[in-house]
Amino acid sequence: MNNVSEKVMEEDKIRYLEAIQGTINRMASNSFAIKNWFVVLFGGLLTIFFKQHEIWVPIVGIVITIFFATQDAYYLYLERSYRNLYALALKDEVELFDMDTTKVRTHVLYVKSFGSFSIIIYFVSLLCFAILLFIK
Repeated sequence: MNNVSEKVMEEDKIRYLEAIQGTINRMASNSFAIKNWFVVLFGGLLTIFFKQHEIWVPIVGIVITIFFATQDAYYLYLERSYRNLYALALKDEVELFDMDTTKVRTHVLYVKSFGSFSIIIYFVSLLCFAILLFIK
């Protein structure tokens, strides 16, 4: 009887870990979608700027770059929070099927998300490009 209950607990733990992993995958997918939308909007703004040389285009480019970088950093922050929850779940330090990440989130973690390689390379380089267009 004890083996059966242990097997059920292991199956529940596997389902729980799969649920957390599914959430992590959704956060990564959302981050990818944010970058795709950003490229489309930024490319459209570049097209407008090079055809009409409107002064408002680089300003809008800077604003949307900051907005999308903030959104991407937020999804990265959530993804990292769920990774920390996954690590705790592996060690049996959280209740089964508890998806609350407040115990693993910190404000420092969110700030660190802005310093991520993917944020810096992707958004900061395009932000600098938009600023250069504004200066010209």
